[in-house]
Amino acid sequence: FRLDDVLDLAVKHGVPWSAVSTRSPHFSVRKARVVRPPEEVTNSIKLEQAMGGFLQHTRRVVAMHVDRAAEFAPIRSDLDARIGVQSLGMLHQGWIKSAGGIFSDDRVATSKSDQRCEVSPLVSYGGEDLAGLFETA
Repeated sequence: FRLDDVLDLAVKHGVPWSAVSTRSPHFSVRKARVVRPPEEVTNSIKLEQAMGGFLQHTRRVVAMHVDRAAEFAPIRSDLDARIGVQSLGMLHQGWIKSAGGIFSDDRVATSKSDQRCEVSPLVSYGGEDLAGLFETA
């Protein structure tokens, strides 16, 4: 989609908005610093429009059937971002294991900076062509 087309559709057809409660840091004038609310506190609402709301108003739509676990990770918060990083790491770790790679102490990819696993898209986009790149025990 071109951005202009999406904006035109939103104005012409009134694509519905969704309100999402979220946690947002803010500047406190009284404390003269940025305040970060506790994890369990939501202090703001963000308005979103889903791309799916535009599809019924356009003539050119292409869809692909893909493995959701391998191709989709909704990112709406810091926690979602960490889950997305971990999901990608576990996917890439599976590719490496399938290609003969071994992880010491049966380690599993996580979102922690020292336990991440990523295969560069310059090396492989979907796990292909990794055979022979890893030493086996």
